[in-house]
Amino acid sequence: MSIAEMCIDNRAAAGGACVLQALAYHSLSTDAGVCSPLALPSSLLDSVRIVTEPLTRISPLVIAFVLGIAGVALAAGAYAIGAASESLAAAFGAYALATSVFSMLVARGLEARRSGTPSVSVPENEPTVATPTAAAHTSGRPPVSEAQCGSANATTGGNELRDSLTGLATRELLRDRLNHALTRAHRHERPVAMIVVDIDGFRSLNDALGYPVGDRILAAVATRLGTTLRAGDTAARLGADEFALLLEDMADESNFVQVSDRVGEALARPITVDGREIAVSACIGIAQARAGEDADDILRNADSALAAAKRRGRGACEVFSERIRASLVDRVQLETELRRAVDARTFDIEYQPIVILQSRRIAGVEALLRWRHPARGDIPPSTFLPVADELGLSPSLGKWVLEQACVQVKSWQDQLPSARSLTLTVNVSRTQLRQTTLVHDVAGALTLSRLDPRRLVLEVSDAVLLDDAGTALARLQALKALGVRIAIDDFGARHAALHQLPRIPVDILKIDKAFIDRVGRTGAGVSVAHVVLALGKSMRLRTVAEGIEAEEQVTELLRLKCEFGQGMLFSRPLSATAAGVLLRADRC
Repeated sequence: MSIAEMCIDNRAAAGGACVLQALAYHSLSTDAGVCSPLALPSSLLDSVRIVTEPLTRISPLVIAFVLGIAGVALAAGAYAIGAASESLAAAFGAYALATSVFSMLVARGLEARRSGTPSVSVPENEPTVATPTAAAHTSGRPPVSEAQCGSANATTGGNELRDSLTGLATRELLRDRLNHALTRAHRHERPVAMIVVDIDGFRSLNDALGYPVGDRILAAVATRLGTTLRAGDTAARLGADEFALLLEDMADESNFVQVSDRVGEALARPITVDGREIAVSACIGIAQARAGEDADDILRNADSALAAAKRRGRGACEVFSERIRASLVDRVQLETELRRAVDARTFDIEYQPIVILQSRRIAGVEALLRWRHPARGDIPPSTFLPVADELGLSPSLGKWVLEQACVQVKSWQDQLPSARSLTLTVNVSRTQLRQTTLVHDVAGALTLSRLDPRRLVLEVSDAVLLDDAGTALARLQALKALGVRIAIDDFGARHAALHQLPRIPVDILKIDKAFIDRVGRTGAGVSVAHVVLALGKSMRLRTVAEGIEAEEQVTELLRLKCEFGQGMLFSRPLSATAAGVLLRADRC
């Protein structure tokens, strides 16, 4: 810890302690107003550090007083035994008293200067937090993005070294301590690591419960993180819902992972706010300091590991490696290429038939987006669609798919009189469903193509019903008012969607492929499929079995009274031209 940290944290030692602490570093902090490079033997520096570090944990006023008295007593003793002359003893005693008084004045002055800022005083080695102050709730922050959610008090400027909501270190103080830790680690060859923690879905918590509750959740998380640390480690708040833990003098990498496990366990317990239990999870990124790396390198590596963990899903943990670095470089390149492809509309739309199981006649088609990259080849939708979601490209891309597919199906209906009842199914992503423009976009596509709204089926994942039930329900009701039909995709994969079903304006249930794979082979798949089919029948909903690949599956599904199906058994996804040929052959 530098002298500036000692002063600002109200832990400044009095004169003698300040001098000793200064000797423990090669240069004094410019924040203290002193700049004098020192070059002392390593053994002396370590000895001084052993003496001075405990002093930083004691009240500065007590230290100043005790050192002043001790100085006077030492001077008097030296004079009494004849070890010092009267003038020398008097000068030494006067110096001790002056240093003591000066230190107390500095400590009081700094404390008074900071008294106007709402903050929480926290011991350096055991970060704890208090309930957020009223200022945290009335700060007038705009609810714009997740990066701004939950805190007007995150970090209020480069001169603030403590986060006023949680009492933890800010990014500036963390970087300073990390630099000192790296210096000590280089000298003693003891590893240093950084753990970055990001709360899963914090934006949704803020939206659902409000910012005051969000602030209290952040404060509770900070408290729990502090309990996972040893004396000497540092906890910091980097952003709205992002925290960091600086770990020093660890034996090996396994110790870092053990700390991350303790963090996961600490956050696994529900947080109680106003009698309400709130479940919280977090993704974790870990980076160990390597030779030649500075503080910014380590923080960047920890952020990279965190990004990799977040792509894996809630509660994931990743340790930084060269594999992650290479993956991030590739990801940046993919993002750039995806933006260009969206701007240029260099995608293809394929159509997979949905058939009547009894007759094998085509009842409809599902539009599927394809990206054939000139260098990478065919990129699976499961790879590029999540990236498009994160980049905010899904609404634009989804609108284009909807318009193109509606125009194509309307063209088939006009060319083939027997295909006038052909339906079109188009997937709507979670991001699209959140967009207030979605209803307008669908209405525009219907107007542009002149497609009968009853022939358009909008397919949403049942995962949407778990995350944004209120928003999703309102949007689906508005879409239903246009005359289109609503399908729930992969139904049954998440049992939590069952209790939402009666409230949703749904027309079609698509049975998850995982259950269809087991139909005709084991009893488990038949049981789940039977339950979904029975549910659909009781609610007068159409049911579609996805991913059919074998005749025995069709036989079993017909026995279970399933009407419609799609899968490779009937046809793979086809280009518009090939699909048109298949439709003409089917309708002859």
